[in-house]
Amino acid sequence: MLNRCHWQCVDCGRVAHGRDMHADHVVPVSVAPDLRYDVTNGAARCVSCHSRKTNAERQRGGGSDPYPPV
Repeated sequence: MLNRCHWQCVDCGRVAHGRDMHADHVVPVSVAPDLRYDVTNGAARCVSCHSRKTNAERQRGGGSDPYPPV
């Protein structure tokens, strides 16, 4: 999935490799466990953006994605 996204964060556009880039579930597994291994439910996010998204989800009670696809 990270190769498909060219290791570029979908939020800020930063390009990073290794531990600086995460493969993130667009729709959280807590909301749609059946999408856990669906590659179309994946997005590359840098550590900073992934943390921000995860914190937003937790504040919303693990609900819907605060960054819905356009």
